[in-house]
Amino acid sequence: MTDFIASLFEVARPQFPDGTDAVLENERMRFSWKTNDDPSRPSKRAKPVVITLHEDFRTSELGKRPLAEIHEEFAAFIVIKRAQLNPCETDHANQTHTPEHWIFPEQC
Repeated sequence: MTDFIASLFEVARPQFPDGTDAVLENERMRFSWKTNDDPSRPSKRAKPVVITLHEDFRTSELGKRPLAEIHEEFAAFIVIKRAQLNPCETDHANQTHTPEHWIFPEQC
């Protein structure tokens, strides 16, 4: 499953802003980026996003489709979720975000 997750990670990376910190660990993907919208806080970051696979993904119909179709659905999933994301930036530099957790697919 690790090679599969790595392939999804490569599909996900371009869906986030340039300069995004992207980490793949323990079959989870984590994305974090600077907002670049506040000159007084040049290091200000958006809420991080953590993406995992649904626990039933392997046995789902989607999990049995060709890899190209899964990649296409995964990219579309990220586009939709990013459009819905409230980056929920913090008011103060010493505040930390609670990550946003996305599970793909949302239903199996």
